[in-house]
Amino acid sequence: MNTRNRRNRKIKWIRIVVILLIVLGLASLGGWLTGKISSASQESAYKSQLQERVDAARTVEKMAEEAVYDRNIDAESFNAIIDYAEEDLDSYVRMLQAHMQGKITKESYEEAISAFNPTDYYRRILSNLSYYSREQAASFARDKDLLEYMAYYPSRQDHMNPPETITPGMDWFAYISQWDPDWAYMGYQGSTIGEAGSRPVTISMAIAQLKNDQSATPWVIAQKLDAPLTEEETMLYGAADLDSRTSAIFSEYGITETDLGMDFTAVNNALSSGGLILVRAPEGTPDHWLLATQDGEGKLRVLDSESRSSSDQEWSLEQLMEKGSQFILLSAS
Repeated sequence: MNTRNRRNRKIKWIRIVVILLIVLGLASLGGWLTGKISSASQESAYKSQLQERVDAARTVEKMAEEAVYDRNIDAESFNAIIDYAEEDLDSYVRMLQAHMQGKITKESYEEAISAFNPTDYYRRILSNLSYYSREQAASFARDKDLLEYMAYYPSRQDHMNPPETITPGMDWFAYISQWDPDWAYMGYQGSTIGEAGSRPVTISMAIAQLKNDQSATPWVIAQKLDAPLTEEETMLYGAADLDSRTSAIFSEYGITETDLGMDFTAVNNALSSGGLILVRAPEGTPDHWLLATQDGEGKLRVLDSESRSSSDQEWSLEQLMEKGSQFILLSAS
């Protein structure tokens, strides 16, 4: 009898254990399924957000098609801006779709979007066209690098505290764009650095390149050039002698100038030796300055603060000589 009772109790406990295991298993399965459903729901919501961004990009394209009828800009310039927008938006949509298909990680996607979101960027540009004359818009449309100035012009007050150092725009050269919102809205010679600041920006680039001094920003140099007239300037010119001030600034930063005039051979020899040449635009043109030097591959490059795209091109010495009226070799002393 006792043996039978023990057997029955054993069977009872086995059943209890089996039932508990089944319950625990079902609970675990339920949790797993719930997690899967939750994860699938989150993924679905995330993909929905991505699709909304794709739709937003297409909305900007539609907005662009309609904007030409309402904005103060000629069709050729407007179409140039739209070409830029379509190019960037297509890349943006392809990246979104690649992420949705699991080809790139969420982290990589979010990092890229935080760096540049063309949907917001071109929406801002299209909205700001009315701030510019037809001539200004046409000028900006010729160079994609200038569009950033157009995009942020109405909020320029946010850029009235320029940084204390420059951030070089090229791996091999301390390139600075005068249209960079960091400096572009700051006053210079009755205008702004963006619109008239080729000289201070070019001086800033030369100092950064030759002396590795990134504190001589375009704004710092512009203030030196814009300082009150000296007694001699007032008496002789009635205006600032910018050439003398330029030489004084180079001397202050330990840079010597050697005037090469228009000597083709001297310019060629200086460039072949890795020299940095300050190029002055022909007389009668706006105060436009360039820097010429060879890059790491020995190609002649002309650094133009007004145009990054021009600065990325290879030049011939003949093209360079046609571009300037005076060539000055700059050297760190």
